[in-house]
Amino acid sequence: MSTLSMEGFREAQPSGLSLFNVPPYQSAIERMYYQEVRSNSQLTGNIIDMEITGKHGMEYVDLKRSKLYVRAKIVKGDSSTLLDTEYVGPFNLFLQSMFSQVEVTMQGKLVTSTTSHYPYKAMVHTLLSYGDGAKTSQLSSQLWENDTPGHLDDNDVENGSNNGLNRRSLYFTQSKITDMEGPLYHDLFHMDRLILNQVAINVKLTRARPEFCLMTNMDAPDYKIIIEDIVLKACKVQINPAVIYGHAEVLKSVNAKYPFTKTEVKQIAIAKVTLNFDQDQMFQNIRPNRVVVGFVNAIGAAGDYTKNPFNFQHLTISDRIIC
Repeated sequence: MSTLSMEGFREAQPSGLSLFNVPPYQSAIERMYYQEVRSNSQLTGNIIDMEITGKHGMEYVDLKRSKLYVRAKIVKGDSSTLLDTEYVGPFNLFLQSMFSQVEVTMQGKLVTSTTSHYPYKAMVHTLLSYGDGAKTSQLSSQLWENDTPGHLDDNDVENGSNNGLNRRSLYFTQSKITDMEGPLYHDLFHMDRLILNQVAINVKLTRARPEFCLMTNMDAPDYKIIIEDIVLKACKVQINPAVIYGHAEVLKSVNAKYPFTKTEVKQIAIAKVTLNFDQDQMFQNIRPNRVVVGFVNAIGAAGDYTKNPFNFQHLTISDRIIC
């Protein structure tokens, strides 16, 4: 039987009776704006290097709100324009799949280890973190178009059964230029905390091979992606000078803390005729809070115009154990 006890009792009133209090308001952040950061290197190169300079700046940086803008087109290997009879389309999430690696350094120091599997990190994050509503609206800015289930390896761009591939290809017919914009799926770009002022942030993008991000059924395919413009829209935050001064005083005795969730993508080759496979010491004594396992064709993972690297398959797996 339950009874009403006065122990720990606190009287409450509805907010409508709080007639002599005002709600709290923030005055630490005065305004936000986007600074366009362009590449320090040639856009025709394999590596695109951009730096958010921290010299003499009083603004903090919000990496989570920062965006990457890319203006690109698809041309033949000799840089000539695609004919109206040539059909080639990008794989899903093209803004992310066109880069194989994203490396971020602060003050010249690499913050987290990187691999050449950035497209898979971006794809898995998008598949598991966004619903159908986002995938039919806001994700279209990254060139997301849902692939037709069961037909991801259909490389007939014009008349095939993969409607998503066909819709994406329409943006690039006869080498039309397409604009894309979206976040970077790097661990540091998911942090809620602002980066202190006068901290130099360097972002290095390594481009993926055309075979990894383009699909076609044309004979002897030879295509490449031309980046007309690329901009890192860094979100700068203007802070109240009193807050900056307070942070500077605390930094004399304590370092700033930036906790983030580290994610790693590991690629493991499994022989075609293997019935049982074991992989030891996957996590080096660090237990992850989530593990995602996907099986893809090795040819597609290496890059091929006829195989989709994101065609995750069941492959008649009967059992799996993680311990």
